[in-house]
Amino acid sequence: MEKIEHKKLKESIRKRDNYTCQRCGLKWIKGEKTFPIHHLEFDKDGQNPGYDYDFNNQDKLITLCPKCNINDFGRIIR
Repeated sequence: MEKIEHKKLKESIRKRDNYTCQRCGLKWIKGEKTFPIHHLEFDKDGQNPGYDYDFNNQDKLITLCPKCNINDFGRIIR
């Protein structure tokens, strides 16, 4: 995916999620660093090769605040 398209996708996810962490409910404040986008089935250790890592599938992407993103990185959250 092109860099510009990737940025647009991430921004569309943030907008869809109302710039709010989908884990704890923290609302992003304009002017602060943007919240990261988390893939619901991302496995940083590669222990689940059967998962579909389609990073363009918006249904598998959510907005998380930095704290929740660190706590949940590499774990499947629902």
